[in-house]
Amino acid sequence: MSFHAGKAIWPICRQAEKGVMETIDFKLERLHSLLTDMGGVVIGYSGGVDSAMLAAVAKKILGDRAVCVLASSATYPASEVQEALETAAKLGINVIQIETDELKNEAFAVNTPDRCFFCKGDFAPDGEHECRP
Repeated sequence: MSFHAGKAIWPICRQAEKGVMETIDFKLERLHSLLTDMGGVVIGYSGGVDSAMLAAVAKKILGDRAVCVLASSATYPASEVQEALETAAKLGINVIQIETDELKNEAFAVNTPDRCFFCKGDFAPDGEHECRP
């Protein structure tokens, strides 16, 4: 591609960037509205981009009515748990850490494509118990 062809692409890229930012702004406004309507949330927190972003926005909107739960187990490396906790601390997010043992569940241990269904099924009762006011 020549330098001149590159110049012709920049306006297209800038327009696409504007559309992306408008989409992100719309989604953030929608998230703010949903969180406000909910009044409180329990977030399954891993420290990844999705859960950290949701937790940060929920903390801003709901304050202490946003609770994060981090499940620690043999399937989740200790270094990742530590990184998730460090990220939460930097964002000012409180995290309840619970120990899980999903490997005891044979359906999970088989490692089928739907293994997350079994893990989440085991996780939810503990999270509900831990997070009740």
